[in-house]
Amino acid sequence: MIECKSEEGKMEVIKVENKDLEEWDRFVSLKGTLLQSWQWGEIKAHFGWKPFYLVVREKKEWVVSALVLSYFLPFVKRSFFYIPEGPIIYPKDEEGLTQEALRMLLSRIKQLAQEERAIFLRVEPISFPVKLLVKSGFKKAFEDLQPKTRLWIDLTKSEKELFAQMKHKGRYNIKIAQKNGVNIQETTDLKMLDTFYRLYQESARRDRFSTRPKQYFQVLFQTLTKHNFASFFFAFWNQSPLAVALVTFFGQFASYLYGGTSNRLRNLMASYLLHWEVIKRAKERSCRIYDLGAISPTYEPTHPWSGLREFKEKFGGEEIQLLGAYDLVYRPFSYNLLEIIEKIRREKR
Repeated sequence: MIECKSEEGKMEVIKVENKDLEEWDRFVSLKGTLLQSWQWGEIKAHFGWKPFYLVVREKKEWVVSALVLSYFLPFVKRSFFYIPEGPIIYPKDEEGLTQEALRMLLSRIKQLAQEERAIFLRVEPISFPVKLLVKSGFKKAFEDLQPKTRLWIDLTKSEKELFAQMKHKGRYNIKIAQKNGVNIQETTDLKMLDTFYRLYQESARRDRFSTRPKQYFQVLFQTLTKHNFASFFFAFWNQSPLAVALVTFFGQFASYLYGGTSNRLRNLMASYLLHWEVIKRAKERSCRIYDLGAISPTYEPTHPWSGLREFKEKFGGEEIQLLGAYDLVYRPFSYNLLEIIEKIRREKR
């Protein structure tokens, strides 16, 4: 259904319906990540979010897309909008992205914001012209929702090059795991969810991080495996699970979302061999990037994620600084109140 058109009639905004989910994923996968896929909207809908799938197209050709998630905040009795790792732009020439395309998208989102009583729109694009965001009225958000500092591995390199670019200790630990007979298995069997969750919780207790409920992973895994977008990777020794990674595959990205390790036999270095096998499987799937996820910034040696950095850097790769979150405010009073509430909440953690 066409929502609105530019004055010239060449550009229009449409709300994409379920029947076009394959076209949506095809477009998003050209440059986007799983968090802008159709399936991510379905997953979030199970947990209180309301998805809207919007596209700007020019002469029937899609140029901008945005999965907009709406979430109701009961303590202020209003909603907020969120575009995770988006919007996605794919013009023929990236320099040709016009202010008009973004203006039309934001105009339609503002209409939805009035209907949903939204306080603000938050975006966290993987790649987007910052000047265009600022010119459109966005400002830096008071907090990021997705990790801004990440470690990416370039999978366009050969397997030999990928192994060589690892740190010496990374290669050494992989060989230790191989020598001791650690075995890596990939599965999409939901029956392995219990084993995954036990290792995940074991890690959480040891490393003191908060966890998600098992139901979240059941919905996530069932939804993604229907489309061959996710797998569990387990490291076994003598049929005993020592480590696990939940890895997603979408477009050019393989992404390490969640994982866990046993407190037993950590000297076997199972996690190193596990991620090395993930890298090789991702290459087989023609992924171009392995996103190992959050790491601490180089300038924060005491950051809570410094241990993650130390582990992930052993695989080589490159530290990536994403843009972070930007907000477009619709209701300034409610927005300022929410910022104060969030600041108090973070201080109590």
